[in-house]
Amino acid sequence: MSTLRRDFLQQVVVGAASVLGGVRTSGAATPSNPAVRGSVNHDSPSNPPVKTRGGSGPGPIFEKPSPITMAELAKLKIEGVRAVEVSDYVYGNYKGDFQSPPHADLNPKKAIIIVWQGKPNKFVFWHEASYSPYFELPSGAGPNFQFWESNFGGELFNQYGRMERNSFVDIIESGPERVWIRWTYFDTDEKGDPPVLRGTDDFVSYANGIVWRRQTYQTFYPNRDDAQCASSLDFFSAIPAGVHYSELLPKDEQHGDYQVAAFLDVYSNKQYNVYWDKTDRTKGPYYARRTGAEWFLNIERSKGKAAVQTFRDGLAYCAFGNASGYLAERVQLWDNSYPDTGPCAWGNLKWHNWPIGWINSGGTNATDKDIATMPYCICPVSMCLVTKPFPMNAEARKWDNIVKDWHDKEQQRWVGGRVFYCLHGVEQDFRTVRQVSRRWLDKGAACARPESVKDLN
Repeated sequence: MSTLRRDFLQQVVVGAASVLGGVRTSGAATPSNPAVRGSVNHDSPSNPPVKTRGGSGPGPIFEKPSPITMAELAKLKIEGVRAVEVSDYVYGNYKGDFQSPPHADLNPKKAIIIVWQGKPNKFVFWHEASYSPYFELPSGAGPNFQFWESNFGGELFNQYGRMERNSFVDIIESGPERVWIRWTYFDTDEKGDPPVLRGTDDFVSYANGIVWRRQTYQTFYPNRDDAQCASSLDFFSAIPAGVHYSELLPKDEQHGDYQVAAFLDVYSNKQYNVYWDKTDRTKGPYYARRTGAEWFLNIERSKGKAAVQTFRDGLAYCAFGNASGYLAERVQLWDNSYPDTGPCAWGNLKWHNWPIGWINSGGTNATDKDIATMPYCICPVSMCLVTKPFPMNAEARKWDNIVKDWHDKEQQRWVGGRVFYCLHGVEQDFRTVRQVSRRWLDKGAACARPESVKDLN
């Protein structure tokens, strides 16, 4: 190969890395508000790129690594953190076929998996599950944090959202010092209409097992209300086939029910807890019990909070707050069991629309008979972004008022013009969840940089 051609190819690789955000070396100062889109230089000297002989940027790789099998992954010696592609991943004891539609096209068993040295959890982007990532805990539970789901016009949990053209994942850095995954997706409805928005979520993790996430979206139809989004996160869990969720949750012996979720104020001991029983219901009335209701609004309006999905083998949390772009006066937390906290009042429903794609998102309530053979999901808590805080009562938080708020043009521009950051992780106690979340949020503007999580433990 000629020197000229070799130098040209080297420049192409470095240029491509620039598009992925890996090579800017400008020393621009971080603005005071890290959540305004375009205001943060994510590749400043405090986040140096990997050096190569021909300049800065990731080292040139001309041959894509081949996927491995789950058996090979199990034998792989992990140092630090690794991101690998596997070809035969299947969640939750599912033994059926994958036919497209409604299952994912191309290879529904394709997955990108993050694994850490000495840690039992995996962070999984599975093609069949629309790549919506989740922690796979040792018990098999899969706590998930969802995506930019457009207000009225589209999502991913349908046969079109499962297609590679509408949801795809790239490994930008594979470890061992850190991994960087980029997930790009296009919200589309279950009719296959053109997508209404593009979400871009970046996930970075180091050896400590904590995942830093950056979220932003671009609408394709700025003047259409159905092409906007006020729900960047959701908190729900996949459960393996043949397992009732109660088998995986901490039991309250006094009441005979099971803790399914919690909201924490990470700057105090205030905590809101949600409990379900194990009765088999597909429509109301539903069972739910809660504690800490007197603190719900204090937590919702705290400068730092965490949503926790509670399992016996780990507390899977999502931390966010003012410093990470989620301003307290704009965040509304939902407990989906109670009408005074959220508009759904679903109670302890089981759904089988995700992670396996045998049905689209609508009309998916599952019975105990269904879950004997089907992996399914539960959705106890959620959140959305609003124009201003809502009172804690059923009338104020009914769907009509949420919908009215989501039609607000200023609200749409505000959400669509920002970048949001959060943490995903698994800990064994609430104290550690608070400690890690608070240490991160206390870094202020630095929350917008992935290395802000490197020293958390």
